[in-house]
Parts: sequence; structure tokens; C-alpha cells
Amino acid sequence: MMASLGDELRRQRELRQISLREISDATKINIRFLEALERNDFTHLPGGQFNKGFIRAYSRHIGLDPEKLVDAYMEELQRQESESHPDAGATEVPRAPRRLSARAVLGVIALIIMLAGFGLAVWLLLPGRGRGREPAHPGAGGASSLRPEGIHLQAESMKQASRKPGRADR
Repeated sequence: MMASLGDELRRQRELRQISLREISDATKINIRFLEALERNDFTHLPGGQFNKGFIRAYSRHIGLDPEKLVDAYMEELQRQESESHPDAGATEVPRAPRRLSARAVLGVIALIIMLAGFGLAVWLLLPGRGRGREPAHPGAGGASSLRPEGIHLQAESMKQASRKPGRADR
């Protein structure tokens, strides 16, 4: 059986007479993380890609194959997880996806209908949008000024405007 990842890292580092401080200074990895790697104490590491990056940087600095040691890390991690949860895979049952209740669906539908009704009401109340609405300024050149009664009203207002200002006031 091969030595654990941490044992192998420590052994190779000591064979090359390299201190953890030297590796820490060269790689900018906190010395506590390097010590945790050598102890196989992955719980004190940040996790994920950081751990793999630490192992790659450490192994490059001491002259070892980084990918071989990352593979050893993955194996050690799986071994530790299986030891801490020996029957986790056997008892875990996948759950069905959670469904929305009928009440929640009806609430969403009601909200959509209310928003659509509000939008329609606003659209109909905007000037010039609804049917049968008069223009905002009656007699300002719209269709109503072309009707016969509109022409008659315009002619009447023109007559009053042409009168002398003093006579109409008396």
C-alpha cells in the first residue's frame, strides 16, 4: 500500500531538505495549510479548487508530478469521506422534485389576471387609446371639426370675433 498523500509530501520534502517555511514563502500558501496537507487534515483547508492548487504548487516546488499528487489527493479525500460515512450511499434515497401546491398556482394565476386587467384599464384610459373618446382638444383640427355642426360652430365663433370689441359689450 502506498503512503498517504500527506506522508508522501512530507517524506519527499524532507528528502530534499526543504522547509515548510521555504515552500510557504515561494508559493504564498499559508504555512497552516501546508501543515494540514501533510497531516491529511483536509477539513482545515479552504476546499475545492484551492486544495488542488495548493497540492500542485507544493508538488512543483519540491519537484514532483502535480497531477499524480492531485489524483492521490482525490483518492485520499474519497477514502476519508467513506470512512466518516460508511453507509451514507446505501441509505440515501433520492427525493422527488418539490411541486407547487394548487393554492400557490391559483394565487399566481389570479395575480397575472389582476395585472393584465390593470394594464388594460390604464391602456384604455390613456388619451387617444380607447374607442369613442374625443380628442384632448376639441375643435383643434380633429374629425369633429369636419362635421356640419362643427363647421357651423366655427363659423359662429368667427362672426363674434369679427365684431367690434366695444359693441358686443353693451
